[in-house]
Amino acid sequence: MSDARQGRKWRPQVAVGRFMAHQTAQAGGLGRLELAAILLLLISGVPLFPLFPVACVAGVVLLWGSPRWRLTDKLVGTVVSGGLQATLFTDALLGWAILLIGQVATTVWLWRRTRIRPVRPGYAAVAMPAGAAMGLAMVLAAVGYFGVGFGMATSCTDFETGHRCDALYHWLDADAIGQIAIAVTAAAVISIAHGTNVSARLLRPISLALIPLSLIWIVITSILGYLSF
Repeated sequence: MSDARQGRKWRPQVAVGRFMAHQTAQAGGLGRLELAAILLLLISGVPLFPLFPVACVAGVVLLWGSPRWRLTDKLVGTVVSGGLQATLFTDALLGWAILLIGQVATTVWLWRRTRIRPVRPGYAAVAMPAGAAMGLAMVLAAVGYFGVGFGMATSCTDFETGHRCDALYHWLDADAIGQIAIAVTAAAVISIAHGTNVSARLLRPISLALIPLSLIWIVITSILGYLSF
């Protein structure tokens, strides 16, 4: 109940004191792990290769390893931070602006959502590698489709005419679809570890296997795409 409803006069110093107490309690939910995750995700908004993809993946790993955010907060942080990397392959200035604004908004959101929460034993051992796989897959989906695709498509159109580059585009699509599937699988593994009684010993090998799978998939689709023209 507010001071006015209780018949007490509103005093600015009381309001300021309550605000500062709330902010202190909020900061109490931030540990070194959370601060590092927020800082890395913010740095991933700087368009310097390879700084932004490395910072993004590292930030997502720490994000999922922390017990102080809800599952929905982690999904928002991962999807926004990973998905916005694709904007760098559009218009340079516009893409950088969208990425930076998005990363700032994401880090502010995560800072405000930190709470000390209970966590199941073994959760971090599953969530951290699965989070790494999710962040890596989203970055590779963008890099593969826009980065690798741009280089190969340029070579293809230089030497081929008609629709002979269609097979290359199909392989680029296959890479993006496969990376998204890996990211969704990683999210499912984390959700199972978070909300069910499935053993972490069963889930951890799956989460670890998703990391090399993401790398292997982009290598395979890139090679097959290159050989298709």
